[in-house]
Amino acid sequence: MPGPVDSVFTVLGLPGGRVAVVGGIYRDRFGDDTRSDPFVAALRRDGRFWQRFGSGGVVRDDFGGRSVGASDAAVVDRKLIVVGGRDADMFAARYFLK
Repeated sequence: MPGPVDSVFTVLGLPGGRVAVVGGIYRDRFGDDTRSDPFVAALRRDGRFWQRFGSGGVVRDDFGGRSVGASDAAVVDRKLIVVGGRDADMFAARYFLK
C-alpha cells in the first residue's frame, strides 16, 4: 500500500521574517486519494520550526470529509488565513500569529 504523500500549495512571508508553508497530507491507502488533511508549517528565518506556532511549528487540521486541501493563504491583521476545498465545499481557517 502507498504511504502518505505531502504536497505544498503555497509559501508566504509572515511578520518577523518568518515563513508559512501551506499544503496537504494525503493518506492514499488504496490508490484513490480519498483522505487528506490540510497543514501549515511555520519556519523561522534560520529554517528551524517556529515553536510558538501550533505544536512545535506545525498545525494539522481535520475538517472531515473525504478530500480536503488547503490551496492558498494570506496574512491579515497578524492572523494567518488559510482557504481551500473540502469535498464539494470550501473552508477558511484562521490562525493567530503571536
